[in-house]
Amino acid sequence: MAAGRRHGKERNLETVDVSLDLFGTVLITLGLVELFAGLLLVPEALRFPYYGPALIAAGVVLSIPFAADVIRHVRRVRAADTH
Repeated sequence: MAAGRRHGKERNLETVDVSLDLFGTVLITLGLVELFAGLLLVPEALRFPYYGPALIAAGVVLSIPFAADVIRHVRRVRAADTH
């Protein structure tokens, strides 16, 4: 297997992380637009008190796995550079 290729399971986890990050970014954007621009993009049937901040919080939580992977990768690269 080539040095640049990743194993199937690890690659699938990266795809899931990127997908979660993308969905999280959409939720953060929706929450920020609802709070600051006053646009009502979420259907009324799905709205509840403080749903704007809840969308932002959910988006941040969904983005954490991708951010953790990026940090882990940077640490691996730095460790490889020092050796």
